Formats: sequence, C-alpha cells, structure tokens
Amino acid sequence: MRKVRRALEPMVHPQVPVITPSIQARKRHRLEVRVTPAQDALIRRAADLEHTTVTSFVLDTVTAHATTVIEAHRDLVLSGDAFDRFLAELDKPAVAVPELFRRHPSLPEG
Repeated sequence: MRKVRRALEPMVHPQVPVITPSIQARKRHRLEVRVTPAQDALIRRAADLEHTTVTSFVLDTVTAHATTVIEAHRDLVLSGDAFDRFLAELDKPAVAVPELFRRHPSLPEG
C-alpha cells in the first residue's frame, strides 16, 4: 500500500488553530453542548482524575480527536496497482473542459 498526500488539503485544518498560550488569551468563540446527567458526571469525573477543569478536559479531548479525524482523511491509501494507475492518469496531458471556461471567464483558455 502506498500513501498519497492530498496536495489540496493543508496538514492542519485552516479553521482549527493549534492552541498555544498566545492564542489562549484571544479565545472569543463559544461552543455549547447539552449533555445527560450521566454524561455530565462521567466528564466531570474524568476531568477530576486528570486534575483539570471540565472546559480544559473537553477542549483537549475534542481537539485531539478532531485532529485525528482530519489526519485520517488527509492521506489517500492505494494498492500498488491503483497507485500506478493513479500516476498514469496524472501523467496524461491535461484536457480542457469548456464548461469551466464558460462558468469562469477569468480562466485563461488553452
């Protein structure tokens, strides 16, 4: 299996900044969720066990999971045969799509 990094997607989602102390002071967005009493108790217990606040626990956990999900979708894993076909398609000459030029007149034709 070979991995192909998707060139069109950045390594970190542009709307998910890496949390650093300098960014900490600029937090202005609010995220609210409704939870059951059992979920609330579970989250609070986990935060207590980690010696952190519920807010920090939830933010750290959700951010880590979000990063994992984004990274899992960043790479395209192909078999050797599929990878070779993929490269062969990339090596073919580009074909103009007239519809694109009609929809986007600012694009140079040819």
